[in-house]
Amino acid sequence: MGNEKQDKPGRKRVVVAFGDQIEEFVGDLGKRISNIVEAAGVGNRDNVVMVRVSDEALEKLDDLVEAEIFKSRSESAAFLIQAGIESQHALFARIREKVAAIRKLKNDLRKIAGQPPESKP
Repeated sequence: MGNEKQDKPGRKRVVVAFGDQIEEFVGDLGKRISNIVEAAGVGNRDNVVMVRVSDEALEKLDDLVEAEIFKSRSESAAFLIQAGIESQHALFARIREKVAAIRKLKNDLRKIAGQPPESKP
């Protein structure tokens, strides 16, 4: 029983240290999220896209708003779309090359048919 009294101060130090680590992690997490938000360019959103999402996706958007990381579902969605694009950069580069080749072929066919070339969207 004498060991229990001596052990309690040690436990308290461990709990306090653990609490300090949690506070540090949460603070760092907030900084990391802020950096990601800035990098994603969420503030520059001039285009409107209407989408339907799953219940799970909506829950994630709402979590970001509830945590006050974003002001709205729209900002949350813009962030997640941008993050997805950035994480698939190589894929989108390959797609862009193929789309450019397809546009060229379409314009070649229009020339053959005597029509004006398509303007780039």
